[in-house]
Amino acid sequence: MSGIFAAKEAVSKVLGTGIGKVSWQDIEIIHVPSGEPLVHLHGGEASQVAEQRACVIGACPSPMMGGAGCRGGCRDWRAFVKILGLSDIEVPAVYSSHIRERFGGDIDIVVSSGDLPAAYLEFVVSMLDIPPLYFVQGNHVFKVENKAGTIQTHPDGAINLHQKVYYDHEHDLILAGIEGSLKYNKSAYQYSQRRMWWMVLKMVPRFLLNKILYGRYLDIFVTHAPATGLHDCDDYAHRGVDAFRWLIDTFKPRYHLHGHVHRYNPSPLVNTTQSDKNNQRLRLPRDKFLDA
Repeated sequence: MSGIFAAKEAVSKVLGTGIGKVSWQDIEIIHVPSGEPLVHLHGGEASQVAEQRACVIGACPSPMMGGAGCRGGCRDWRAFVKILGLSDIEVPAVYSSHIRERFGGDIDIVVSSGDLPAAYLEFVVSMLDIPPLYFVQGNHVFKVENKAGTIQTHPDGAINLHQKVYYDHEHDLILAGIEGSLKYNKSAYQYSQRRMWWMVLKMVPRFLLNKILYGRYLDIFVTHAPATGLHDCDDYAHRGVDAFRWLIDTFKPRYHLHGHVHRYNPSPLVNTTQSDKNNQRLRLPRDKFLDA
């Protein structure tokens, strides 16, 4: 019950009203038989506020709000977006002066699933001249001293997705991420299963709001560690994360991009669910050029 009220309060805050102009009764959290949570707005006032808020940030109101879309229309999110996915290994074909010729100069975004030096990622983005770069840290974080004499652990100008839900307006993509791996020693960027659950659950209210604003919860889930039962390994360091599996099964992102285990299991692609082959879970072996 407390979770439902928390979700309602989060929706009201993002709508910019708080509980008042939009009441508790105007926001309904529905759990359908598949386990998928839905947000339904009751009353003309709530729907009007949601539609106005969606147009302010450039989103199309979803059919459940009765919206016909923002003025001028929005880009179909299912159109092809070319993604360069990187993780764990510095690939000579990427770390090359010929990278522009190799990838044709038409990549839309770069996504890093961790364990790569900041200089490597900055090289890729600067050579391809294609901001943005989205990333999460792995469980091995490279620390280097930059020209300013400060310690650098992440690429300059990049967007860290850790515990964030980010809407890329230009490409009409919703991304979210979690860094690190499950704890197997006392090093940094390692978390218990319980802590992973906490970080995932903190993003749930935003997923619910995405369903209202964009008609879907999440497009790309970026992590370093794998989800339980999907590309994970039996050894202690490379176990899968239970909360990631729950997130994928519940909110069904179109892709799950991760690293951490690809040196040990070269299989790159499986269906997100056996019943929905349009949703896919993807692990990045070395470098992967894909159409999302």
